[in-house]
Amino acid sequence: MQVHARTDFGSNENGRTRKLLVHRSEIENLLLSMKSRKLTLVPLGVYNKGRLVKIELALVRDKLKHEKRESLRRRDIERETQKELKGMNGSR
Repeated sequence: MQVHARTDFGSNENGRTRKLLVHRSEIENLLLSMKSRKLTLVPLGVYNKGRLVKIELALVRDKLKHEKRESLRRRDIERETQKELKGMNGSR
């Protein structure tokens, strides 16, 4: 969390640890599924609720090589299409 500019009196507020309000069994289930099914824990969103900060987490699997290639191919095609459309609109 960012420290407000006027409240920083030379302390390193950003480096302090914060409590994770999760039951121990939930943490153990997350760690077990991360190790056994080779999943990654990813933060999806950060929310404020009063003085608490809530983080939405998800367990996801890594992309396979062919999925990565496919997404790169789609991105390149989309970029080329946008470039061509931009060129057509600019020449009118």
